[in-house]
Amino acid sequence: MAFSFLISVGATIIALHVASYGYYALKEEKNRHGGVGALLVALLTLVMPLLALWLRSN
Repeated sequence: MAFSFLISVGATIIALHVASYGYYALKEEKNRHGGVGALLVALLTLVMPLLALWLRSN
């Protein structure tokens, strides 16, 4: 249970860090490709470990 919590917290922190870069790239640098790509990577970084934990528990 603690292992799952640590994975969830770690994935969330990393995803927020990557998403903040994506937001910065979109708003400040006007870089649409880099910003959208970073936001997509952030979403996958958050979803994939949580999906793996959910599938493992079933």
